[in-house]
Amino acid sequence: MFWVRVHDLGEHVFVTVVDKELLGKRFKEGDIILDINEDFFKGELLDEELALARMEAATSLYVIGKRAVKLAVEGEFIHPAAIKKVEGVPYAQMLLLYA
Repeated sequence: MFWVRVHDLGEHVFVTVVDKELLGKRFKEGDIILDINEDFFKGELLDEELALARMEAATSLYVIGKRAVKLAVEGEFIHPAAIKKVEGVPYAQMLLLYA
């Protein structure tokens, strides 16, 4: 299960997908802080199929956690080379650019 939140900004749709157990946690490594606070990331608790459907609507996508990142890679939203880690927790971002 994943916490999925859709931030509808008009012509842009920002979607966050986080592994369920990571919500409310904070990770730090050097100068990088990954703060998965409920105010920003808590939305709907969804299964893989519905999380993928939300990813498809995104013009900007932020995924955090092993399962969320794996789902985004398998759905071809994220390239494996784009994956970063903080304290072993993987995360990645996708941004659609229009010409």
